[in-house]
Amino acid sequence: MKKFIKDYIKLISLALTGLVFILGSFYLIMNYNHSEELKKTIYITPNDYYYKKHQEILADLSENLIEFRNKKINNASYSTMYQSLSNCYNVLQSDGTLSKVIPNNSYTSLDVYNLGDTFQNTVINSCYVLNLSYLKTDDVPKEFKSISPFITSYVDSINLNIEDSLSEIQNNSSYFYSTNITSAAIRNYLRSDYKIIANSYNDFASILLYLSEYINNGGGQ
Repeated sequence: MKKFIKDYIKLISLALTGLVFILGSFYLIMNYNHSEELKKTIYITPNDYYYKKHQEILADLSENLIEFRNKKINNASYSTMYQSLSNCYNVLQSDGTLSKVIPNNSYTSLDVYNLGDTFQNTVINSCYVLNLSYLKTDDVPKEFKSISPFITSYVDSINLNIEDSLSEIQNNSSYFYSTNITSAAIRNYLRSDYKIIANSYNDFASILLYLSEYINNGGGQ
């Protein structure tokens, strides 16, 4: 009887070991397949609408900053804004931003995620927080009181769009079973998230462009 029990326990142990091995192999293969799906890329051409638009906005912003500097407008608030916009222009030209995207290349989920992450941690922090967040304070200069609510509200909205896109990329990169349908969905989501992130860069750059026009025109006068 003892031998029977020992053999029975041994058989159960082997069965459990086999089951663990099967499940482990299944999840390992599933994870590998999903990692291969995540290597699928989107291709950005030199004629990419969002990339080209960004270059155009930055070119216009640069021209406006040069124009303001040449005018030598004697207004402390406008001069401060000019310096802030100049700093922000440099930030938008820094590594990892949309302006540094190299066309004729394929980009992965990680690349697109990093593009959005740079917007949050570099563009928003180094540009908006350090240079323009005074627009949302109580002592905002009188020259900008009429437009400051619009600027701050718009920036908050842009930042929320970026957060949603980054969350979606993280969710799509999570561990789960991939099928042909989910594979196509991941690629479609990635393209959509790139558009949202790139468009956020353009929306933010457009705010800077608007402010540069505002100070050049003496507050719209």
